[in-house]
Amino acid sequence: MIISNLKRILSSDERGGTLIFVVISLVVLLGFTALVIDGGRLYAEKSNLQKAVDASVLSSAYHYDEDDDAVLSEFKRMLKENGVPEDGGELSFTSRTGEEGERIFESNVDGTDYVITLTLTEQHLLGEVTRNKDLTFAKVINFDEADVYASAMVEFAFITGSKQISPISIVDDDFEREEEYSLIISPGNESGNFGYIDVGVNPRYDAIIEGGEVSVGEDKEYTNTGLSWGPLRDAVQDLIEMDEGDDECNDYETAHYDCNRVIFVPIVETFEDANGKDLVTITGIAAFWLDRIEKDGNEKEVVGKFLDTLTVGESGTIITEDGTCYGDLETCAEDTGVRVVRLVDPDKK
Repeated sequence: MIISNLKRILSSDERGGTLIFVVISLVVLLGFTALVIDGGRLYAEKSNLQKAVDASVLSSAYHYDEDDDAVLSEFKRMLKENGVPEDGGELSFTSRTGEEGERIFESNVDGTDYVITLTLTEQHLLGEVTRNKDLTFAKVINFDEADVYASAMVEFAFITGSKQISPISIVDDDFEREEEYSLIISPGNESGNFGYIDVGVNPRYDAIIEGGEVSVGEDKEYTNTGLSWGPLRDAVQDLIEMDEGDDECNDYETAHYDCNRVIFVPIVETFEDANGKDLVTITGIAAFWLDRIEKDGNEKEVVGKFLDTLTVGESGTIITEDGTCYGDLETCAEDTGVRVVRLVDPDKK
């Protein structure tokens, strides 16, 4: 009898232990299911909201020079085109002024789960969208809902760049795109000037790596005597190596102005009578792709190809074919008169 009761108890315990194990396994399984299914839905929603707010902020920023109503109207229109809110309902906003003078437009979309904010300052435009999503399988682990957040910021500026002018100059003569050209050759005189001008940066290695400033037009710059091949060779080689692994920059056909091995070279009217630290006239700027260094006895050359001859603005800035203005913000604003917008990471501002 005792043995029979003991067997029955043990058998019952086994069934109870199995049931507990099954329940725990189901909870774990449903937890993983929640991560996969609900997590995937949240990721997809985040992606959709991010695309919508990116497009809406960019598009509305181009109306910034009109008025706030125009900016807000475009913001709402682009959100709707990108499926926010999901039911296509109309968005309405209330406005207030922030502590630092920013104009803030807020919308709690009635009958939906969206909260949308648009913030305007003189420097940027920030769009934020939060959507509360109901969860399905995650409810078994006590998660009924989750907020999905996306934001995008556009920074206002005039087109500008930071590339400076190389001290290595060329004579205003015939040169064609795609044809090889040697920068370091005697420019027509035998007095030691080899097309190297004073851009206000020394020593020469730093002048080539960092670049400097020149005035274009009637302003004149001193030539610099005594070509020093070592620093020149090292600087050019370093610029080429800075683009190591960058397929675009290492191919002349795809190289662009922001490549290290693309330098801006001043075009000089003539070196014919230059001697010592004489003055020469800068007539323009060209973009030059550095290909290689060659040395054959006393012949030393920096070989490359021209990308473009660049436009010079009235204030002396350099304006490339794609509209990028290289110079400080104020003079670029004068020369281009073009306000541009660019997406930036809100978390880094």
